Amino acid sequence: MQEFFGSVWTNISNVLPTSFLEIPSEVIPFLNERIWEHDFMKAVCITGILMLSLAFIWKILQILVVIPIRLRWNIIQPGQSIGDCVILEKIGEGSFGMVYKARNSVSGVKVALKFGEHKEARTEFHQEAVIMNSLCHPNILKMYDSYDVKGHLILGLEFVEGDTLGKYLCQYQKLSERHAWHIMVQMFSAIEHMHDQNIAHLDLKLENVLYCHQHQVKLIDFGLSRFFNPGQKLHEISGTYNYLAPEMLRLGEYEAPQVDIWSLGIIQRKLLMGIKQIPDNTNSFSFSAACESLLNGMICIDPVSRLTIKEIMRHPWLKQFLSTPVEHQHLEGTSVLFFIFMHLPLFYISI
Repeated sequence: MQEFFGSVWTNISNVLPTSFLEIPSEVIPFLNERIWEHDFMKAVCITGILMLSLAFIWKILQILVVIPIRLRWNIIQPGQSIGDCVILEKIGEGSFGMVYKARNSVSGVKVALKFGEHKEARTEFHQEAVIMNSLCHPNILKMYDSYDVKGHLILGLEFVEGDTLGKYLCQYQKLSERHAWHIMVQMFSAIEHMHDQNIAHLDLKLENVLYCHQHQVKLIDFGLSRFFNPGQKLHEISGTYNYLAPEMLRLGEYEAPQVDIWSLGIIQRKLLMGIKQIPDNTNSFSFSAACESLLNGMICIDPVSRLTIKEIMRHPWLKQFLSTPVEHQHLEGTSVLFFIFMHLPLFYISI
């Protein structure tokens, strides 16, 4: 190892001008011996060699595994047909695979095709397909069909124009209570429908909520969702860290619906306070007593005392803005039909 280090130093000194190194050539062998005597320099050299070795191994893995997978899925090009759908363009990519925008050649309806990059994702996709087929709600992304291509399960999903609620919130930092109310009302209605079907989402977060151009909310990504029995205790950690309920973080038993309620409370708090949720002297947090009461009921440390979705749907805050016009700066262009459609669950509650 010492001879290797010395040869590397000598080669560098031969390539670079002496004025750059500012070390006479006759001093280099002596300097090499003195440096090598220090354990720190030994550790630095060994660490560098290990890092180079790992980089070399990663390149080999890319050549043998990653690149062939990418090449196989890059066969999917615009104009290609998958079932009745014609591929238009790629619109997203994640750890699960890729999402393409397509058009149904029979109906002309645009759809989103979700591809699993690995065959191991087939089981997860199948569970997601079963979950989505069991749900039918205007605030839940629809699944139209599924396709089997070369052993990979492909989901044909509803295509909506818009962006995730997380990206939308970044534009405004935080929302007014009225604006947050219009969003949460739709989310509460969707989760009530899921829990009525004994289905828990288990990964509710801003990034798994689409905010459409028509100001409609759509829950997406049911890869971690599962069926549950009332009172059933679960143990697996599922979801995103910042949205996990305390009982799940304690690695103890938990009930799936209670975990969803906690995540809903975190989402509502982020909408009202902003993603960073750091108050300052010029931008304080203020909202109504009913809103604070609802937040305290959802973000309750004790899961037994936490509100259920049925209790949330009867909470006074959900009726607070029924007669208030939609905010123009955020929801401009909203039709009267959509306003009525969005509040159908609340009109039913108030009867």
